[in-house]
Amino acid sequence: MPVTPGEGAGTYIDLVTPSAGHDACQSASKRWVEGYVPVHSAAPLHPNAAGEAAYATVIGGVLGA
Repeated sequence: MPVTPGEGAGTYIDLVTPSAGHDACQSASKRWVEGYVPVHSAAPLHPNAAGEAAYATVIGGVLGA
């Protein structure tokens, strides 16, 4: 059954703004997303541990966790 706009109980959480300056092109100590060749334990072009922790903080703040 399709959901119409306004029917769901979803909350949009902006992760783009807080992650600015932490992209894969930044130094290894600043990046939250690994590059094509990762230097941290993460898949290429995916969040690393620092990114996951930062995203959890942002999401937890919005959801009141």
